[in-house]
Amino acid sequence: MAEFLYIHIPFCLSKCPYCDFYSIKYNETIAAGYLTAIKKELALRKEELQPLKTIYIGGGTPTILSHGVLLSLLEYINKHFHITNNAEITVESNPCTINDKYLFSLKEGGVNRLTIGVQSLIDSELSALGRRHNAKAAKNSIIAAIKYFTNVAVDLIYAIPGQTLDTWQHTLNTILDYTPVHISTYELTLEDETPMGVDAAKGKFKLPDEDTIIKMYKMALHLLKSKGYLHYEVSNHSLLYFKSRHNHNYWLRGEYVGIGASAHSFINGTRFSNIKNVALYINKINSAKLPIEASHTLSPMDILQEQIFLGLRTCEGIRYQLLTGMDTLVNKLISEDLLTVTKNNNLRLTDNGILLSNQIIVEIFQNLPKY
Repeated sequence: MAEFLYIHIPFCLSKCPYCDFYSIKYNETIAAGYLTAIKKELALRKEELQPLKTIYIGGGTPTILSHGVLLSLLEYINKHFHITNNAEITVESNPCTINDKYLFSLKEGGVNRLTIGVQSLIDSELSALGRRHNAKAAKNSIIAAIKYFTNVAVDLIYAIPGQTLDTWQHTLNTILDYTPVHISTYELTLEDETPMGVDAAKGKFKLPDEDTIIKMYKMALHLLKSKGYLHYEVSNHSLLYFKSRHNHNYWLRGEYVGIGASAHSFINGTRFSNIKNVALYINKINSAKLPIEASHTLSPMDILQEQIFLGLRTCEGIRYQLLTGMDTLVNKLISEDLLTVTKNNNLRLTDNGILLSNQIIVEIFQNLPKY
């Protein structure tokens, strides 16, 4: 029985050209039908879902919905499911979709954690990313959020076309002035099928060079650490006691249920995903059928690879025993300052190792014993 619930709200005012998450343009009528379907899927999967330690409403842009609609969903969950007293209840937001009235309503409705997709505090960089807000709106949204929520998380992006070390430092320092308890720093990665990915392949713009990107990454680590933030996962930093409990469960390979179009779940050793289409999702649910599109039961090798891949994303690292028989490789990675041994005798990536994490994980996988 899963104690962690994710709900996908796949609606946006417009699609950001770098985004490869499933989302569509907001339509009030379609959204109403979708929210009804969400509640029906919750009912169909009720036996998988109690008690709830976290509820995470992501997207898309959940706050594109009116606060009344969003709160009706939370009321439904509260009525039909057991939620623990200290449950973490998160809603993702964008600066142009929240204001004081909306935030007050969310807090009154039981939300206790808010994430804000700020991305940058440089207008030209926001424009390059296709964001609908500007730096002033982003700052105002943070100021408003911290009036109502103790647990405010800010998402930032680096390696943006036209971004420099100076502009990245400006964004980081300005964000730190507001002291949000959680800051995520994501390197811009362009998938081939996204509009920005297509334009990049055509040479219409250039990303910062690799050396600059490395310096941006290290700058973020240094500045955030100097202000007391724990680098607890590759892209995530928090003040003490403010890790994202929901996301941390993913990295620990904990079970969770994902509700909505394109949502993923992990139950009883099987990973499965829902239909990646709102209309088809609604039709399936209205036929009283689960909208599962694909599923995969993990093999022993799958489990081992997940333990390594996900564990090495975290500051806790992985148990040394997972790499039994690979002492030569482990010692080489330690000598190259890519792996280190923790006080708990775990193995974790160093700061330099995180920069080369994909290559390191491939090398480890190539040396795993065969099942």
